[in-house]
Amino acid sequence: MTKVEDSFRKAFDGAPFNERPAIRKEIMSVLGIKTRAAFIARCDGNIEHTRREAMAIESVFRNHGIKNVWG
Repeated sequence: MTKVEDSFRKAFDGAPFNERPAIRKEIMSVLGIKTRAAFIARCDGNIEHTRREAMAIESVFRNHGIKNVWG
């Protein structure tokens, strides 16, 4: 994946404002992220995701009704 493909900022910013804390918490949990800074680095695509991580991120967004995650 490239940096743009690794970024899920589009999906996160497009999520309803009141659902963002839950989405952030779920993604941090499935990826084992401990800090908000680490979440932002992942969200912006600064850290490349493994295929398993990408599938977990997609699953979290899908559970919130968001289908277009990457970019």
